[in-house]
Formats: sequence, structure tokens, C-alpha cells
Amino acid sequence: MFRLLYRLPIGLRIILPFSILLGLAFVIANWLALKEIKSFEDFILKEELSLAGEDIKI
Repeated sequence: MFRLLYRLPIGLRIILPFSILLGLAFVIANWLALKEIKSFEDFILKEELSLAGEDIKI
């Protein structure tokens, strides 16, 4: 892999590793955000169900 990197022009040698790392960071950030949104949706659903249960009991 490093041999391929040395054959590239200097601009691509600099940009390619950073773009790969930036893309990986973007994928991880999106995954974490979707995970957080899902847990928040579950929390809101549980709260709505508990409030609905309290309204039914009254």
C-alpha cells in the first residue's frame, strides 16, 4: 500500500490519507448520532407510555 502511495503525485500523497481519515470520522459520527437519536426516541416513547398509563389510571 505504501508503494502505491509513493507513486502518487505529492498533492494526492497529502490529501488521500487525510480524506480517508475524515471519511472514517464522518461515518463514526453519523453512526453515533443515529444511535443517540434512537435512544432518545425510545426514551420519549417510554415517557409517553407512562404518562398515558397515568392518565388511564385517573
